[in-house]
Amino acid sequence: MTTDQRNGATPRSIQPYSLDVRPQSAPCPPLVFGILLALLSACTEERIVGWNPPLGSLPGATSGMPVTHEGRFNFADPRAAPEGGIRQVDENGDITLYARSGRHLMSHIYITLANGERDLFVDQVLSSVTREEFVARGLDPTEAFDRLKASEPDIHALFDAMPNGEYTPGAIWKPMGHVQGDRLYRLGVAGLIARDLRYTHLDVVMERGSWRLRWFGRS
Repeated sequence: MTTDQRNGATPRSIQPYSLDVRPQSAPCPPLVFGILLALLSACTEERIVGWNPPLGSLPGATSGMPVTHEGRFNFADPRAAPEGGIRQVDENGDITLYARSGRHLMSHIYITLANGERDLFVDQVLSSVTREEFVARGLDPTEAFDRLKASEPDIHALFDAMPNGEYTPGAIWKPMGHVQGDRLYRLGVAGLIARDLRYTHLDVVMERGSWRLRWFGRS
């Protein structure tokens, strides 16, 4: 049942993406990729700046994905991201995100949601086509952040199922055509591991050299 149906209004036809995102109830948020969530106190706020995939720090690990050590990104595959990492902060404190792989984008989604970085998410994580879709419906694109933040446990569950993104054994990584001239890919899981998931995939768009989020869905 959609939000419109619950409110007694005639639901709108939304194709190909539904922006009606609702979280599933969960007893507690899962630990995703071995990251400890930021702890808040009355006087100190710690912000997440990196993540560790399972087994990423073991000797001989060569996943080709960014591995975080002491708050910094390190890369087994130097082709995957520019020098300095996929999340760079300049002398003015401005953040620039790079997503050369689907897994990089997963990292940015996780971190911006965890840190409450709404504007950064909208500007550098969300695809321009999805921002335009929100505007066309009379919605502020920042609502995309709020809706996904409300569904954070469901996003964590999907990411737990494919912690190394498209490099996870059995993960789906397939072209879905083009949107506004940009490549559209689907990254997700299928089979038994996907049975109880609210979302089984995210669609991503290649924009100006980085993957951006189209939206989450269930196949």
